[in-house]
Amino acid sequence: MQFRYGRALAWMTLVGLACTPSQMTQNDDGDGGGGGEQDQGGASGDGGDGPGGDGGNASNGGASGEDGVAGEGGQTAVPTDTPFLNKQANPDAWGPGFQVTVPAGVVLEPGGTQYLTSPKVAAKPLPAGSGISRTVQLLRSSTADKRNTVKILFYGQSITRQEWYVPVTATLKQMYPHADIQTWMLASGGQSADKMRRASAHDVIPLYPDLVIYQNYGGYDDVNGILADWRRQTTAEILIQNWHVGNDANNERVNRMAHLFIPDVARRLGAEFLDSRTAFRNEIQAKGLPNDGLTSDGIHLNEQGKALMAKLHEDVFKNHPSDAIVDPLAMVNTFEVGKDLGWSDGTLAFEFEGNRVDLIAKPGSAIVKDAATVLVDGKKPSEFPGNYAFTRPNGSDKMIDQPEPGWPWSLGAPMRIDSQAARVVEDWTLKISNRNGFSFSFSVEGSVTGPDGMGTSGSRFVSNSKRVVIEPSDWHVKNPQGAWNIATNQVVWKAVALSSDTYPEQAVAAGDGKSEAARTLFQGVPNGRHKVEIKTADGKPLPIAAVRTFRPPLAAQGN
Repeated sequence: MQFRYGRALAWMTLVGLACTPSQMTQNDDGDGGGGGEQDQGGASGDGGDGPGGDGGNASNGGASGEDGVAGEGGQTAVPTDTPFLNKQANPDAWGPGFQVTVPAGVVLEPGGTQYLTSPKVAAKPLPAGSGISRTVQLLRSSTADKRNTVKILFYGQSITRQEWYVPVTATLKQMYPHADIQTWMLASGGQSADKMRRASAHDVIPLYPDLVIYQNYGGYDDVNGILADWRRQTTAEILIQNWHVGNDANNERVNRMAHLFIPDVARRLGAEFLDSRTAFRNEIQAKGLPNDGLTSDGIHLNEQGKALMAKLHEDVFKNHPSDAIVDPLAMVNTFEVGKDLGWSDGTLAFEFEGNRVDLIAKPGSAIVKDAATVLVDGKKPSEFPGNYAFTRPNGSDKMIDQPEPGWPWSLGAPMRIDSQAARVVEDWTLKISNRNGFSFSFSVEGSVTGPDGMGTSGSRFVSNSKRVVIEPSDWHVKNPQGAWNIATNQVVWKAVALSSDTYPEQAVAAGDGKSEAARTLFQGVPNGRHKVEIKTADGKPLPIAAVRTFRPPLAAQGN
């Protein structure tokens, strides 16, 4: 069955995209790339779905022990079996799904390549507001005596990098003065969804934010793929917007992505959807502006466009429904020690589903360094390869990537570095030699591994230890003017641990008891069911208030 939403239709409302993905098809080979700008920052190209970016990168609770009651001595009796901590999503309680509108005059003509129907997280569309409900709850529940930390990442390309994110951050801090709001800007101009999906392994996965605010040009496969990556490896909530109106107002491929494909990704993967395209279209019509009247060059936002973009994102929080279901996918759960689980002979043992666990100390408590050892499935967390990550190669290590034009334009690097063997904590250096234009040779050395082989830019590189793997397509060596941009002819990055074999790795100070003393034990074990044991050296319980578990809603590739 095929569907055509044609010019004869007025505003057509699709409740959660009522047409199932398996019923919808597309008919365009151009959907795989992000038709970029010219090298000198000129006009938009005609390539894939949507413009490229800056400077001319043409983008091609289950049951716990009921007898676990604290005794007078501070110990808590627990059953012989360790409690299994789990809370399941309940789609029956979600209510009506979000609505998507297709404006009059927009032609959407699926046909040809079948829609992707997998992966799928949400059993049905989430109600409006539910996709960011946990983040909003953290913000709203922060008080002078209980300050929640909220990590928000802005991700995508040049439109996201424009200054509209600054007033959004300021507004959130004004609205929620008692929340500890931490914002990162790691978007990269000119890098469409396929490129940023590669970089996400260094940016989004290790950061494990509470919320990703995301917009990126690119094909359906890549927009779908990057969200699926986050759903497999993090519990980050996602606010995804479609593409605003510029000189692409009548581009059928862009309209199809904006009004059909991107909402479909949001629906299936349980993300919050922001229809910025309709809002821009309405503003243009209300003010009698040309289609590109909110842009400076047909693509990038002018001052009016930035103000509107900021307002749209601020309104998402200002107008968030008070009755939205919090964390409808049941990704993050907190369990009280002494109620849901407890200590026995100096050991806190439990099972959980997910890939990350945080421990939360009791307010005002001090805990000495290395007070307890940690085991996951009988192994040290450091024995799991996923508990290590590479930092962004040649990145600034700053929350706001500066100076402009930002990474990787200001200091070139591979967009991604992988491994085939287990990593260890160390510093890595890649030195470039024999450069001929944009072709070159290089050598790689780790501070622990030592000299680890040589390669060339045009070939896939696997180091001697197999701890470093670089695909030739991942190199980014040109600045916006088309010149070589790897200063000092070297690339540096780190392999960092996302876990600790002891708790706490650094001593927990007593503090004022107002900020939550949460420490991550590990993140990056395979997403599934695990047994955790926290054992003190002296056999006495630690002042732990709660255990927080994180369960990404997609278990594995292909689910």
